[in-house]
Amino acid sequence: MRIVSVLFLSFCLLGFVGATPAQAESTAPRLVLPLDCIPNENCWIANYVDTDKAPKEAKDYRCGKRTYDTHKGTDFAVRDLRTMHMGMTVRAAAAGVVKGTRDGMEDISIRDLKDQISIKGKECGNGVFIAHADGWSTQYCHLKRSSILVRSGQKVEAGEALGQLGLSGKTEFPHLHMSLRKGKVVVDPFTGLGGNVDCGKTTSPLWDDYVLNNFTYGPAIYNAGFSGAVPKADAVRKGLYQGETLDKRVPALVLWADIFGVVAGDKVTVKITSPDGDVLLNHTSTNPKTLARRLAYAGKKKQRPFWPEGTYTGTFTIARPTDDGAEQTWSVSRTIEIR
Repeated sequence: MRIVSVLFLSFCLLGFVGATPAQAESTAPRLVLPLDCIPNENCWIANYVDTDKAPKEAKDYRCGKRTYDTHKGTDFAVRDLRTMHMGMTVRAAAAGVVKGTRDGMEDISIRDLKDQISIKGKECGNGVFIAHADGWSTQYCHLKRSSILVRSGQKVEAGEALGQLGLSGKTEFPHLHMSLRKGKVVVDPFTGLGGNVDCGKTTSPLWDDYVLNNFTYGPAIYNAGFSGAVPKADAVRKGLYQGETLDKRVPALVLWADIFGVVAGDKVTVKITSPDGDVLLNHTSTNPKTLARRLAYAGKKKQRPFWPEGTYTGTFTIARPTDDGAEQTWSVSRTIEIR
């Protein structure tokens, strides 16, 4: 497949249309989910567009910290590298014409890349650039090597397969970065050209109802499970703690969770119940600081030579105060067979 090295300079050739926001919104594409996944089940939003124009400041469309300075797109993340290797299709968010592609870049975290100079100017990695009507465009980044299915000049429909999610370019974890532009201007699909209105109360979002209704805003507990010892982050993110059983001789029983978007003050509760219904652990701690991603865990050491055999249940819960003084919670549960 032909490699177009100037892929992501293409948007500079699109002239900005001098229309009022209302006129521009009327021609804006209605965007469908650009990934073949089920929201909050096997894909999660890791980062949103940075809507704060001040230098060295960042906030998402809800005035939160689920973004970073100058982030220009929406990041749809998957559970781990194993999910990426199994394959997940990236799809066009709207009908248009492919204006450029890039393929051939290795799927490797920038933390493991020995020579980061090799991706300079190609931070988007393997990807696709699509032009839509009236100066709108979308860009799809970090696709898997050798997975690109379209070519420059090809017309595509909304939902058409473009390639597969990967780990190419400037990224530490497998995800799809999709950005939307009107001419040269980055637009957050959660707000449209109207921008951020009263921290999330937007009037003209461009995502379709499926995306708006199914991706919940808040901490994303995107991966969780049991291990027989303190889990290692790299192993978790490679998908190495996904077994359905543990040996009854393991030294500890640990429930862990990998989370996007924890904030200072979040209460994190880990509860583990034995096969006979007894509560082995019920531990609550307060998250000390805001983090883009955190691996949290708690567990109990083995008290006898063997763990009693059977099914153990673990529940991981995050509780966050709301503006009205109440509390909002997010929770996942996992089971493990000990034999």
